[in-house]
Amino acid sequence: MEIKHPAVAWLLDSGDPSIRYLTLTELLEKPSDSNQVKAVERQIPNGPIAKTILSGQHADGGFGVHPSQQWTGAHWRLVSLVELGIPAGFQPAVRMANQVLE
Repeated sequence: MEIKHPAVAWLLDSGDPSIRYLTLTELLEKPSDSNQVKAVERQIPNGPIAKTILSGQHADGGFGVHPSQQWTGAHWRLVSLVELGIPAGFQPAVRMANQVLE
């Protein structure tokens, strides 16, 4: 795929798979079931942004604060992960969702 716009090429060269995923799906409108998009999506949980959001997660899915505590609770972290394209069924996110729902 030839990318003509330098900003798009720069985004696709990002070290964070979330940025590459969102560039492919939102800017380049690649279908979510394309092999290229799926490959990048599988990398999202190991990206630096997702790892930072998940740091400090407890076994119950929470982070030692009320799930709704602004920015640091499981709810807010889960929202961020979803916006970054975390794959469905990713177990740390599932544990977060369960804690929020409980």
